[in-house]
Amino acid sequence: MSTQLTAVMLAPIPTLQGEANLGAWKGAVYLHLEYYNLQDFIGNDETEPTADSPDYDVWKKQKLHAYSLIRSTIDPIVPKLLAAGLNFDDDRQFDPKALWNAVIEIVESGAALLARLDKMKTKNEELETGYDNLARQNSNLVSDKEILENKLAVQTAQLQKLKVENVRLRVMYETVLEDKLVENVKVARRAAMGMQAKKRNSPPA
Repeated sequence: MSTQLTAVMLAPIPTLQGEANLGAWKGAVYLHLEYYNLQDFIGNDETEPTADSPDYDVWKKQKLHAYSLIRSTIDPIVPKLLAAGLNFDDDRQFDPKALWNAVIEIVESGAALLARLDKMKTKNEELETGYDNLARQNSNLVSDKEILENKLAVQTAQLQKLKVENVRLRVMYETVLEDKLVENVKVARRAAMGMQAKKRNSPPA
């Protein structure tokens, strides 16, 4: 009676969902296998007796028991096992070690793939962030270029106005200078004419 009570108190094997509960699933399966003395069926120490051996029937039932403990708790990942080439319909050997190894390999390789995908996603996000930073820098450069171009346009317009004003002032200066020169010539002529008139009107000595 104590053996049955202990068997009932064994922790149930959780259904394997994937990498998230792989450790818990492995521990529970191994606990059941060890309790029933079936752990060698997933190790390297199990030797198959000959078909005419008196131990063969017991060994075969133990093998089926070990296989059933594993197979009954892996339904969510069976599609992955089938995709990997494991055909349960044609499996007449019911090999617990082969099933155990296949399950571990599929789940762990899937976890490794997910880890690679996560790294690729992280790398892609880093690249996108770098691209966004470059785009912002380029936008700032374009904005700075537009500001400089606007300033240059304003300064060019101001310079053009200064050139026009300089030409106007030069024309005015030359006009004033020319008028002043003409006026000076006229004054000089009048002065010369006045002196000549005085000489004519003066009595001879």
